[in-house]
Amino acid sequence: MYASGCANVRTMSDQLHNRIRKRLKELNISAQKASRNAGLSRDYLRTLFNRKGSVPKGDNLADLARALQTTPHWLLYGDS
Repeated sequence: MYASGCANVRTMSDQLHNRIRKRLKELNISAQKASRNAGLSRDYLRTLFNRKGSVPKGDNLADLARALQTTPHWLLYGDS
């Protein structure tokens, strides 16, 4: 049961990371610039991408969505 739960979290985080990368490309901005625009440390996204299973929460998620000109819901789930 636990292993299955970990796999689901990893899949969700991989999908979220891919959606963030997609928005970075669409907006033609770097991960550092998006992190700074969100009011986070400049290495926030690099660190997030390097931590498998990591998902931003709360204010960080909202601030990141704002910087990427999207919604927290889209970042997490990918639907409109």
